[in-house]
Amino acid sequence: MAGVANRTGLWWRAGAAGAGLLGLAGAAAALAVVLWERGPDTTADVAQLVAVGLTLASVAVGILAWWRRPPGPETAPTREDIEQAADALAEMVAAQWEQEAELRSLHDPEPMPVRWRLTDRPALMDLPEAALSEEALTLEGTSNEIAGLSAKYRALHRRRLVLLGGPGTGKTTLAVQLLRHLVRARDSAEPVPVLLSVAHWNTATHPDWRDWMAQRLRQDYPALRATSLGERAPERLAHSGCILPVLDGLDELSAPNRVAVVGALNRSLGDGPLILTSRSAEFAQTVREADEVLSSSAVVVPHRLRRAEAADYLDQCLRTRHRLRQRWAPVLTELRAGPASPASAPLREMVATPVGLWLLRTVYLETHADPRPLLDPGRFPTPELLRKHLWDQLIPATIQTRTPSTDPPTEPFRPRKHHNPEQVRDWLSSLAHHLDTIPTGEGRHGTRDFAWWELARHTLPRSAGPMVGILTGLTGGLVTWLVAAFMMTRPMFLLFFGLLLGLITGFGGTIRFPSLMADSPAFADFRIKKRKHRLLSLVAKYTLACWIPLSIVLGLTPWLIVGYREFDSVLGLAPWVTLFALAGFVIWSIVVLLGVLPVALVCGLLLGLTELAASPAQTGSASTPLATWRADRSLNLLRMIGAVLPIGLVATSLAEHEGTLLFGIAGGFLVGLGFAPAVGFSVGRHHAWPVYLVATFYLGWKKRLPRRLVPFLDDAHRLGLLRAVGPIYQFRHAELQDHLARTYGESSAATQGQASFTAVPVTSEEPTRR
Repeated sequence: MAGVANRTGLWWRAGAAGAGLLGLAGAAAALAVVLWERGPDTTADVAQLVAVGLTLASVAVGILAWWRRPPGPETAPTREDIEQAADALAEMVAAQWEQEAELRSLHDPEPMPVRWRLTDRPALMDLPEAALSEEALTLEGTSNEIAGLSAKYRALHRRRLVLLGGPGTGKTTLAVQLLRHLVRARDSAEPVPVLLSVAHWNTATHPDWRDWMAQRLRQDYPALRATSLGERAPERLAHSGCILPVLDGLDELSAPNRVAVVGALNRSLGDGPLILTSRSAEFAQTVREADEVLSSSAVVVPHRLRRAEAADYLDQCLRTRHRLRQRWAPVLTELRAGPASPASAPLREMVATPVGLWLLRTVYLETHADPRPLLDPGRFPTPELLRKHLWDQLIPATIQTRTPSTDPPTEPFRPRKHHNPEQVRDWLSSLAHHLDTIPTGEGRHGTRDFAWWELARHTLPRSAGPMVGILTGLTGGLVTWLVAAFMMTRPMFLLFFGLLLGLITGFGGTIRFPSLMADSPAFADFRIKKRKHRLLSLVAKYTLACWIPLSIVLGLTPWLIVGYREFDSVLGLAPWVTLFALAGFVIWSIVVLLGVLPVALVCGLLLGLTELAASPAQTGSASTPLATWRADRSLNLLRMIGAVLPIGLVATSLAEHEGTLLFGIAGGFLVGLGFAPAVGFSVGRHHAWPVYLVATFYLGWKKRLPRRLVPFLDDAHRLGLLRAVGPIYQFRHAELQDHLARTYGESSAATQGQASFTAVPVTSEEPTRR
């Protein structure tokens, strides 16, 4: 792909463009001041020198462009290269979902015993002889015996499985369990299971699932690029039969898009495997409208949990808590009893699904709350009221049982700080409402996926772009004015330079801001160990790339200033003065070369680190929302810091200063710092973090979301309220998102009224701490 192939030269091109803009700004400032003070005759002579300098600069850029010409065609990878990359991906997938399984308590104490069977609706699946095999004529199993269910999946004719069920019946949980078992038991010849939300698949853009998968692998597993396959690793893996797609949430798409996905899968799967989850009603509607089923796919549905199974599961959770177990004895006895009494009917309905059983455990059992109200018909006369109560109390319960961590890196299942439950509820309700209002095409709204880099696109007003451009440009201009007024004796050149650069960057930021809101986050890996030789090579390359342009720019501008002041009479006497000026300029530039070298080394180090960061190390992990946010922040800050140096040098050369040379350099670099935000918005690619920063400032001012949004969402993930699928956040259960979206805008007082149902621990034991 051309875009991928050219990415390695991105920062060199950005640096060259930046140097060119600075040179033009400095030259224009010099000409403007000459015109202001000496008139058009002297200006014409000085302009000839400017033309000479720009000609030399263009020649240097041409030489560097030839040096950076793209390499020849790549060689085809070997099977060993592909298997090595697949093994690396398998390790990342295993580590990613091991942590996610622990966050979801999938094995604490053990998985819920949800029973699965083949659907009894033959219209939803292919003919048995096409989907099943002699080893798996029937497909039944339970979630707490995943090895047996996985073996039956492996025995399917083409290893294609559709998991259907209602809300909260454990479809995604079973998909995660299968993925984890398959990746652990995988040999090098088997495909790697990769779970993705199917809601992100646009079949119009990517009619072949492998092209979409390659794009997502590039985003979610950037360390693949460090394998022997290099930049093309995602495409090679996706098109070599090395991926088992585990697609979650077909029901989240619109009806036409669901039909398009089924058609695209049937056309592009070939004889490859598949695991797909969907709600039953939406899948049945899709099959009817498409008039086709998923080819060679077995379709399974869950049984409702039996009351005795739910009681046994709760009993296992209580096995080490003897006094609390005594408190729960009446509830467990009622669940195991024969005919349901009116008092226990809502409770029995609640424990019939995995999500209801999980809510009961989280809100009552883990907090050591008194369970007797669960059997009180006056408190919860209907299943709907009990369910609403449990969802209302979920956030306070998780905050109560998961105290802040004293060492967050080693304790990924506890939040970094303590949170107010009411504030968390308000913020998550606002987030749920935001997700429900995101347009998804064809007049529909609502998604389950939150990508932090897309926040600005859906929340900022149209005036945000001009405001950002004006503010960043004014910031640079104001800092320049202050430095010129208080630190320089002859500030005219610097004032013109600041004015021009402020106009350029401010206008550039205003024009570019709408497109910046569509930027995706950049990858960054700042680990230098085992890559020192690569870093030295990059530093040498970029030092040379900075040395020549900076020498020309810094050699040209002072020559113009001195030339028009000291040799004004000579400039007006003879036509051969241009040759004389050129000779002086060349001599001056040679002198400047030695002085600029340390500065070029610093620029080369910054640019070299930037390119090294964009090249992942051999050891890596799957992208997480927090990791992608930090990576993009690091690259953008590095870009802004890198802009300070050349801007500061040019600013220093444009004005006479009071005191020591160090005092003048300090003033110049203050100017560079003032323009760093403007450069951050107007130069380069991947501006997800600064645009996100604008959105969170705006939403924080509106009191809709926290100012430090991604760290807050990371804590919500640690609390078990959110789940992470690659760099995407989702609510742990779709029903939780729906519940919070309905409560959006409710006051804290109303919530406090609902909290009267919260039970207080009735034993001397402390609630479970994780």
